[in-house]
Amino acid sequence: MLAKVIIYAYNQRIYSSRQIAKAVRENVMFIWIAGRQRPDFRTINRFRSERMK
Repeated sequence: MLAKVIIYAYNQRIYSSRQIAKAVRENVMFIWIAGRQRPDFRTINRFRSERMK
């Protein structure tokens, strides 16, 4: 799920983990892609640093 959210965020030119977390809370497309889960910016940042090297 996080990989899809990050790829869509990069496609929308959103690179900051805080802004991605905000979009997951507020933007309908991000909410749909995330499956109504709400990861915070720390989770997104940890996923990027550990899994997307």
